[in-house]
Amino acid sequence: MSWLLPGLLCSFALTALGQDNIRNIDFANFDYPWVDPLGALRVRVTNGQWREPDIELLTDDNDATFVPPFAGLTLEEIVYADLTGDFRHEAIVVLRYDTGGTAYNYYLYIYTEGENGPQLIDSIGTGERAYGGLYRVYAERNRMVVEVYDGDKQVGACCSSGLIRTRYRWNGKKFVAVGKSERGTPKTVSRRRVNPFGTPLDQLH
Repeated sequence: MSWLLPGLLCSFALTALGQDNIRNIDFANFDYPWVDPLGALRVRVTNGQWREPDIELLTDDNDATFVPPFAGLTLEEIVYADLTGDFRHEAIVVLRYDTGGTAYNYYLYIYTEGENGPQLIDSIGTGERAYGGLYRVYAERNRMVVEVYDGDKQVGACCSSGLIRTRYRWNGKKFVAVGKSERGTPKTVSRRRVNPFGTPLDQLH
């Protein structure tokens, strides 16, 4: 194998170590910890969603029942990267929690490949919409970079013209913030498309 380029050797080594095993996990049909992301309660996300159990059916003036607005979890994104320096990919699972109204929050669940399947190694919650709501998450040199909307630059309750960027490093037990947070300008003032009243367009029927 001496004729192989170093980059190809590295690629073969990473494959042998199983860096892509985590990609085979179906996170759209998966059990997640909830309400406390590291607690004992677990919920089943099916086809990318889990709906809060309806406390009661709503009725209109004609006593006709109808389904309440959606409240629950939605799988919105998965980011794969080596965040722990072990030459294997971790999965950053981005879950959105809708309250049933206009408010929603994001939760980042970070999974690695354990001996018995995916292992949750940490979780991070963000704020609500303009007040620290998630703009985006990505990896940079084994660091997890989380960008949230800056509440000091809000444009209405839903949106913000600024962002705060924080980098996180794995310390062997959890992800800890490193360096100073940075401020920037997002390309969109809301992660979700909203109407002039701040209501997410995907909630309208």
